[in-house]
Amino acid sequence: MKTLPDEFSHSPAPHRLFVAVGGQWQGFFVLQPWVDHNPRDTTCPWTLVFDANTWAAVPPQPAPPRDRILGYTLDVPGLASVQQQGTK
Repeated sequence: MKTLPDEFSHSPAPHRLFVAVGGQWQGFFVLQPWVDHNPRDTTCPWTLVFDANTWAAVPPQPAPPRDRILGYTLDVPGLASVQQQGTK
């Protein structure tokens, strides 16, 4: 990542990395509570860390286009609509 989202450090709840395919949200991974930072990498110094075993599918729903400047969107499904189905 080029920048670390401010929201990443403001919430005590686990953060999630949502995955969209073909313009539809498909599911998410739970992120670790830390990030790796490599100051020598001037292109993408931040790396999110997640465990592939935390994959949870969600009912497909439209995903907004990503922000072209940031490279990601914070407009993801709310927790009330997330149904963890545990598809590993």
